[in-house]
Amino acid sequence: MLDALKIQKADVLGYSLGATIAQQLTFSHPDKVNRLILVGASCGGKESIPPSPQLVEFMSDIVNKSLNNIPVTEGEIKEIMSSSLGSAWVKLHPNSLENIPTAEDVFSAISPNTMKQQFRIGEGWMATNWDGILNEFTKILSPTLIITGTHDNNVPSGNSLIIAEKIPGAWLVQIKDGGHALFAQYPDIVNRVLEKFLSTTESSG
Repeated sequence: MLDALKIQKADVLGYSLGATIAQQLTFSHPDKVNRLILVGASCGGKESIPPSPQLVEFMSDIVNKSLNNIPVTEGEIKEIMSSSLGSAWVKLHPNSLENIPTAEDVFSAISPNTMKQQFRIGEGWMATNWDGILNEFTKILSPTLIITGTHDNNVPSGNSLIIAEKIPGAWLVQIKDGGHALFAQYPDIVNRVLEKFLSTTESSG
């Protein structure tokens, strides 16, 4: 896509599953990545810290319901939101789970098959039966910023610490009380961090 758009290099930001894609892009085409930003990222493989088995089972059930046209209940939508926001945020903002959207609103833009594929990719990336890509991080020369919420249930924040320790000179920002939904929870803080990083780091070439 970058070649088609005649973009020689780009600053790349990946969030959640997108962070997995951003990592792979950086490893496969380092010449295309100017600066790298990973938000809510996992290092993958046996070194990664997976979400709880209960959460994985719950999300698998949601995917199966979607595939089989079984309605997702309001309680299940509330649980999805609670997991994404994290316990600290919900405690600080007790009203955040009062207005629960319908399943149609939540999943309207995502087909059941797409949801299934996304879930499988995420599961595969964090599986412990492969070595992951931890050793590849030491080869990253692009300035790198890693952002995580301290209460991320979906991709535990310890993954970001593991990645930051491996990438030479990486910035690590942990947002207190943040869950996986950082962009919605703390947009101003995230934007300030991004602006600071992009304005003070030099292009990788």
